[in-house]
Amino acid sequence: MKAGTSIADVHPVTIVRCVQPDDEWRLQEEETELMSVSQSKEIPAFVQNLIHNVHDSLPQSTRQVLTNVLVRHQGVFSQSEG
Repeated sequence: MKAGTSIADVHPVTIVRCVQPDDEWRLQEEETELMSVSQSKEIPAFVQNLIHNVHDSLPQSTRQVLTNVLVRHQGVFSQSEG
């Protein structure tokens, strides 16, 4: 693929709310809930591959959250060759 090739249409977004520092405890609770998502399901091979290839500087806790998000939203990924 050549640089500058359009691969998707751009759509405007609306920010619902910003995360504030005091929201951190809520985020930690959500992360804990999400952890159970990936622990209760088999992690698809493509998600394992994506996680395996993230930068080494990413902490394990962040890798876990990323895994959970990818597993939870795996339907947005094309899983066919075509």
